[in-house]
Amino acid sequence: MKVTYKKQDYNVGYPKSLSKMKKQLQKQIPELAQRELIIMKVITQDQKKLIEQNNYQEVVQSYKKNQGPILKCYILIDFLQLLNFPISQQKQQLELEVYKQKYDKLKSTASSQGSNQQITCRLEQSCTSEEQNQQKEQVLSRSISENIAHQSVVQAQITQSNSLMNEKQSQKIQVVECQIYEIQNMSQMDIRQNAETIFSSINPNCYLCIQNIKQNPYFLSCLHVYHEPCLKEFLTNQIQKMGSKLFCQCNSQITHPCQILKTLDLNNLYAKLLNNQLNEIKSKYKSIKRCPSKGCSFFVINTNNTISKSFCPLCLMQVILE
Repeated sequence: MKVTYKKQDYNVGYPKSLSKMKKQLQKQIPELAQRELIIMKVITQDQKKLIEQNNYQEVVQSYKKNQGPILKCYILIDFLQLLNFPISQQKQQLELEVYKQKYDKLKSTASSQGSNQQITCRLEQSCTSEEQNQQKEQVLSRSISENIAHQSVVQAQITQSNSLMNEKQSQKIQVVECQIYEIQNMSQMDIRQNAETIFSSINPNCYLCIQNIKQNPYFLSCLHVYHEPCLKEFLTNQIQKMGSKLFCQCNSQITHPCQILKTLDLNNLYAKLLNNQLNEIKSKYKSIKRCPSKGCSFFVINTNNTISKSFCPLCLMQVILE
């Protein structure tokens, strides 16, 4: 039988029990020593099933018939954290204490030569420990199965919610497209006469203050609409907080932010936004060479550490970059 751990296969033979298979893996892989393990049967790429003692022999028989499934080994704590399984610090401490007790027992067994009575007592303790481990595995397997089922339910709810949101978004787009089509087919005189009527039929509310917009609405790329003063204040706060990108209240990124700032007559904030974007680039790239002139903001991103000199377009001279 082969068991995969971290993309590497290990041959464990045909152990008589699941616990002996785990001990065989711990002998072959040093980092698994004194760790609580679980063995999963891979059904599909996204579907796995926990191997327990009661279904272990079925796996062995299928392997002997050359029909064995793919088996993967996981450290219990790592696997539960991968599933976002809630593990309290008390449980982790308890597990560490169990590992310590096992280590002390093994150490005392190797260093002492006891009587037959002591050996018998240790065998009884080992059997009791084996039963406790099996019970613990059963409890954990139930918990893992419940967690996987819960995740499936949550995923289904998320998919349904996204579907409803997409449907509402499509309906909004259709309404706006119909209104644009009506406006395009109207004469200039009709537009002047019916502009207020068309706009009142839309009856939009500002996405920020949730008040009705009577005139001069500002639509963003996500189809949310704002009052002009509300949008100005909202974008100003983002830029003043050193934001390099602009977002709607719904957290959607605003496309063509520079054009919107110019439309709102916020040219001073346009320069500030560009400066924020420059500062973000400087913070991301560590290999930046700067012009040594005091107060000069010219810099070069030195990706291969070969640039040492450059012409500074701000100082209008050849400089040695620092």
